[in-house]
Amino acid sequence: MRPTNGCATTPRRVCRKPTKRAKRASRGYSRVAASPIGSRAWAEEQIESYAKRRPDYVVFGETLERVLREIAKKHSPAAIVQVRPKTIPSFAEKIFRKKAKCMDPVNEFTDLCGGRVITHTADEVEAISRFIEESFLIDWENSEDVSRRLKPSEFGYRSVHYIVTFAEGVFPSEDVPVEIPQSLYSMANPRAEVQVRTLLDHSWADISHDRAYKSGFLVPEKWERELARLAAQLEDCGEDMSRICYGLAAYETSYGSYMNEDEMRAEIEIQEFVLEQDPADTKVAAKIGRLAIALGDWAKAVEVLSAHSGSRCSPVLRDLGLATCKLHASNPSSRRYLQGREYLERAIKECPGDADALASLAGTWKGIDDDKARDLYRRAHEIDPADPYPLVNYLELQVASTGDASVASLLAPSIRDAIGRCRAHIEVGVNLPWAFYSMGQFLLLLGRPHESLSAYAKAIQLSTADFMIETTLRSVQNLAPAREKLPGYEWIRRLLLLARASKYPCDDTLRPVKELASDGAPAITMPVVIVAGGAAEAIEQVRAHGPLLLTAFEAYSGTIISGGTTEGVSGLVGDVKASHPAFVHTVGYVSRLVPADATVDRNPERYDEIRETDGEGFSPLEPLQNWIDIISSGISPGEVRLLGINGGPIAAAEYRIALALGAWVGILEGSGREAAKLLPDEDWKDVSRLVALPLDAATVRAFIGPGATRVESGMRERLAQAIHETYREARKSAVLSEEPSLSAWEGLPEHLKESNRQQADDMFEKLRRIGCAVQESKHDDDLQPAQLAHREVEMLAEMEHARWNRERLMDGWVWGEKRDVLKKVSPYLVSWADLPEEVKEWDRETVRKIPEFLAEVGLEIARQEE
Repeated sequence: MRPTNGCATTPRRVCRKPTKRAKRASRGYSRVAASPIGSRAWAEEQIESYAKRRPDYVVFGETLERVLREIAKKHSPAAIVQVRPKTIPSFAEKIFRKKAKCMDPVNEFTDLCGGRVITHTADEVEAISRFIEESFLIDWENSEDVSRRLKPSEFGYRSVHYIVTFAEGVFPSEDVPVEIPQSLYSMANPRAEVQVRTLLDHSWADISHDRAYKSGFLVPEKWERELARLAAQLEDCGEDMSRICYGLAAYETSYGSYMNEDEMRAEIEIQEFVLEQDPADTKVAAKIGRLAIALGDWAKAVEVLSAHSGSRCSPVLRDLGLATCKLHASNPSSRRYLQGREYLERAIKECPGDADALASLAGTWKGIDDDKARDLYRRAHEIDPADPYPLVNYLELQVASTGDASVASLLAPSIRDAIGRCRAHIEVGVNLPWAFYSMGQFLLLLGRPHESLSAYAKAIQLSTADFMIETTLRSVQNLAPAREKLPGYEWIRRLLLLARASKYPCDDTLRPVKELASDGAPAITMPVVIVAGGAAEAIEQVRAHGPLLLTAFEAYSGTIISGGTTEGVSGLVGDVKASHPAFVHTVGYVSRLVPADATVDRNPERYDEIRETDGEGFSPLEPLQNWIDIISSGISPGEVRLLGINGGPIAAAEYRIALALGAWVGILEGSGREAAKLLPDEDWKDVSRLVALPLDAATVRAFIGPGATRVESGMRERLAQAIHETYREARKSAVLSEEPSLSAWEGLPEHLKESNRQQADDMFEKLRRIGCAVQESKHDDDLQPAQLAHREVEMLAEMEHARWNRERLMDGWVWGEKRDVLKKVSPYLVSWADLPEEVKEWDRETVRKIPEFLAEVGLEIARQEE
C-alpha cells in the first residue's frame, strides 16, 4: 500500500531524494507561499460540484457507519466508530493545499467521506482490517498501512488507511445485516477513507499528526524530538496494553482459575437466565459453553451452543465442535461426532489463523488417523510456534509413531519457548491446569523427571474434572514406546493413575491402582500419618527433631508410614515405634536395591512391615507405592496427614504428590532444605492443605491427632454454645464488639461455630490424657462440679493452645505481628512457651471451665481411681 494523502496518485517526475528537513520545509511553507487568487474561479466550480454531491456522501457515511458498527460489535465491542462526510469549508481548504497534485478534487479526492474505527488493541485492528479487506472493494493503490513508512529506528503515527467502495452482493450478511442503498453503487467517485487504529495511536494522531503534520508551519526540531519520544512511549504502551487485554480476556475464560465447581455451576444458572431474555445473544451462549467445558459437562455445552451453530463466530464453532466430539468420543464414526468435526472445520474457515481450532480438529483425528492429526498439529504449531498445545501433541504423536524421543532435542528451542509460554500463563492464572500438564510433558521429554513430576502434581491439584486427568494419562501412555529412554515415565504414569482413583473413585479408576498394590501385604488401616523428609545426607539436621517427634506421637494410635531405613526421618519413625510398641504400626517402603549408604531397618521392634518396590535406588516410586497401598485399602487421601521434615528431591516429590492427591501436609518450620523451599513456592504456597507447623510438639501432636471423640449431636451443640458464651464473656472488654467471633451464637459464622464444636470434641481427648473419663452425672444439680488441679489445668491449657494452632493453620491463618481477622493473621500462632501470659490465661480459663461445660449437658468427670 502506498501513501496518497487523500487524493489519487498521478505519475511523478523522478528527482534526487530530498533531505528530511527539506521535506518538512516544503510541506509546511508551500501551503502559505502560493497565492490562491488566480484559482478562485476553479475553486468555486469545484466547491459547487461537491455541494451538489454531498447529500450522496451523507447517505454513504450513514450507511458506512452502520456497517462499521456491526463489524466492531463482533471484533472489538468497545471500539469507537466515527464516520462523517467532509464539510464544504474543509473541502474548500483542502483543494488549495492539494492543488499541485489534484486538479479535479471532486473526482480525485478519496476521503470525501471518512470513517474511523478506534480499538483497544492491535489484535482488534488486525481483525477489523481483515474483515474490511474481505468485504469491500479496496483501492489498494491509494490505501496505506502508515506504520510501514517508519524505519526500524523510527517511531510515529501508526494507522491503517483503506480507500473502500461498497461491493454489490456482499451486504446484507449474517454478520452485517445492513441494506446498502442502490444509489451508492452508481454515484460518482463512490469512495471513502476508513482508518483503523488503536486508542493510543488515535492519541498520537490527535496530538501529532493533526496538529503538526497538517499545520501550516514548520514544526521546531525541539518539538519534533519531544513528539518522537512520546511516539516511542506510546508504542511501548500499545504493546503492553495489547498484552494485558489479551491476558485478561484469556483469564476471564479460564474459569477454573478463579471459580470452584459449585461457583461455575451457579454462574451457568445465572447466565442461562440471562440467555432466556435474549436467546440470540451469542456472547452469553459462548460464556455458558466455556463454563460447561471447564466442568467437562459436554452435554450442557452442546445443548447451549447448538442453537448458535449457524453463527460465523469462530470461538463458538470451535467450542461447539470440541464439546460435540468429546460427547460422542465413544463412537468416532457416528454422525454426531462427524458433525462436531465439521463445526471445527467451519471455525478454521472463519478464522484460518486460529491455532486452537486447528489443534482441536487435530484432536478429533488422534487415534483414528495419527498422520492426519500430526499434520494438523504441525500446521497449528507453524501459526504460533510457542503455543504449547499443538507442540506437545505433535511431539507425543511423533514419539509414539517412531519410539524415538530424540525429536525433543531437535526441537529444544521451540520447547523452551513453549515452556516459557506455559509459565507466563501460570503466572496470570490462564489456561490451567493445561499449562502445567503441557509443561510436565515437555520436561519429561527433555529428561528432567523431578521437575516434570512437580508440574504434573500441580496440574492434578488444579484439575476440576476427570477428563483432564484421563486425557493426560492417555497422552503419557502414548509415549510408552520410548519409555526406556524417558527417565521418570513410570512415576508420571502411576501418579496419574492415583489421581484418577483418589479424586474420581469408581471401579474403572480403582482397578488399575489395586493391580499395582504390594503383593501379599495386608490393608493399611486408619488413622494414617506419613512422615517424610531428610535421609542419610542430613542425619544430624534431622536427628535434632527426634525429641519433638517422640513427644508429638506419644498419644498417637495408628499407622505411620515412612522410608523404612535406619537413617534420617525413617530412623526417627523407628524410634517412635520402639517407644510406643503397643499403639503404633509402622510400615516402611524401600527399593529392591538400596544405595550403599542406606540400611534397611528390618528390626521388628522398629518397623512392623518393610515393603519393597521394583526400583533400583531410592526414587519417587516408594512414596507412590505407599499411596497405591493407601488408596487400595479404601482410604481417602483427605483423611491422611503427612508430616514433612527437611528432605531432598524425593521428599520434595513426596510433599507435592500428597498435596496433589488431597492430603494434609504439615511442614515443620525451620527444618531446612526442601521443606523450607516448599512453603514459599509460588506454585504451592497458597494450597489450603499445606500447613506450616511451628517447632512445637503440642501443635504437631494436634496436627497428626488421633481423631476426636464425637458426642451425641444435641449434646455437642449445647456444649459448643457454652464454650462460645464463656469466650464472649472473657473477651468482651478486650476487643470491639463488632468482631465476628464475639457475635451471639445465632449470628456466629459457621466456621466459628464449627471451631467451638471441635473444641467440645477435643475435650474428651484431653481428659483421657490426664487419666479421666466422662460419665453421666450422678450428683444433685446443686452440687459444685469437681475442679481440676493446677498441674492438670496447665497441661490441658497447652493442649488447648495446640488444638487452636492446628485449627487456625489448617484454615489458612498465618503468623503476623498484628492480629487481622479478615486477612487471617495472628501473632499467637506460636508455641506455648512463646505465648504471652495473658493469652495463656485465655486457654487456662477455657480448660478450668470443662467441669462446668460438662455439667451443662448432664455430664461429669470421673477419675480412674474413682
